[in-house]
Amino acid sequence: MILCSTALLTWAHRSAGLILDEVHGYVERSIYLTSIGLDGATSNDVFLEQLADNRHGNYAYIDDLDEAQKMFVDDLRL
Repeated sequence: MILCSTALLTWAHRSAGLILDEVHGYVERSIYLTSIGLDGATSNDVFLEQLADNRHGNYAYIDDLDEAQKMFVDDLRL
């Protein structure tokens, strides 16, 4: 699963802990998370890193179009 976000917690006013717990259920089903912070996420990128780190995933930060090109086109491995 790939989650691209500014990491603003607006999911029905859920806490970060509840969201982390929810994502854990996916790991139990061998679905892993790559979280990607988008421009503007710098104040909440710790949360996106926690989502990835605590759930056996990856984290990256994209702050411009060149970085998005590199991640989603140049470096994408299927």
